[in-house]
Amino acid sequence: TDGMNLVAKEGALVNQRDGVLVLSEFAGAIYELSDHVLKISPFDVYGTAEAIHQALTMPYEERAQRATALREIVQRAGVKEWFNRQVNETLVAIRKTQETKAAT
Repeated sequence: TDGMNLVAKEGALVNQRDGVLVLSEFAGAIYELSDHVLKISPFDVYGTAEAIHQALTMPYEERAQRATALREIVQRAGVKEWFNRQVNETLVAIRKTQETKAAT
């Protein structure tokens, strides 16, 4: 998987038929998009099949609402915000590691 999860985000932008995004709970994009996708565990074949069925049979109105929300989220959250968040989270992790080492 790519670090920025661009495929999920690009899909939301080019989605002209208001398709539903089925996304792994382990994908980085899940933190931004989780309220509007069908979240799955890639290790749960039955659950994945159920999510795909749900996506394919979902009423148009719900699909359209989800697709519109995803487009808005992706358009608001650019690469700069992603990069800054990644750097900040890395610095926090480094600091916690250093504090743990200093305490032992």
